[in-house]
Amino acid sequence: MVDIYAALRECYTIASKHCGGRDLMGVFLRGSQNYGTQGPDSDIDCIAVVIPTLEDVAIDREKISKTVESSYGLITVQDVRIVFKNLIKQKPNMLEILFTPYAVTNCDYVKFYHKMKKQAESLCRADISMLMAACLGILQQYCKNIDKDNGSEIFQAYGYNSKALANAYRVVRFIKEYCKNENYENAMRLAGNQTNNFYQLKYGVACKDYEQAKKLCDDWMTVSKACVEQFEQRYVTSDGVRKDLATLYNFYQICVDLLRHAWDK
Repeated sequence: MVDIYAALRECYTIASKHCGGRDLMGVFLRGSQNYGTQGPDSDIDCIAVVIPTLEDVAIDREKISKTVESSYGLITVQDVRIVFKNLIKQKPNMLEILFTPYAVTNCDYVKFYHKMKKQAESLCRADISMLMAACLGILQQYCKNIDKDNGSEIFQAYGYNSKALANAYRVVRFIKEYCKNENYENAMRLAGNQTNNFYQLKYGVACKDYEQAKKLCDDWMTVSKACVEQFEQRYVTSDGVRKDLATLYNFYQICVDLLRHAWDK
């Protein structure tokens, strides 16, 4: 079993060589280990968050955004301004860094990460329509991807991409769980029978042909859309689905305070 913290520390060292001498806020795990769907051969992917210099901002230098490889998986090296923008946009693959139990954080910025985590659940509820639209979009993409040949034995035998089908199940289960309990951290991670269901789909046990896989996806899309529509009614006002602008502003303020702290050092 790979030591995830040891892997992240190595990724931190690698990422620090790709940010032009700028500070790293930290390195944060992304992917299957956050969802409880990892296997013994799962990659350890992460995002390394870069703090721009005052000069970067003053002359509008291009923001750092690149992907580099480690012996464990992929490292996304990205400017903190891009990260905050995608958090505000409720991007699920970015929101997960606020809920992951695995992070290696620069001690100079750990207090800002703690502030981000403290507001994480409120942030997820700040623009429900945007969050749910993003989740439905991801679900739809996974459902389309069951047609993509990933070179697996299951695709050759049954004619569908079982990994995409399993991930579609993970997303639809998240949507249903979040709409029910409004707790992002709990909804993000599979447990018990949910994990078993995921693996049975991933390894072709629960679905033996393309038509069955396609029907599952169609059913999941229908159920998810209905679930989201009903959920959003809790937030409807006379102006449409409510946005919590104060929470969005306060979250952006963390980024401002972080940059001010970095430039004052």
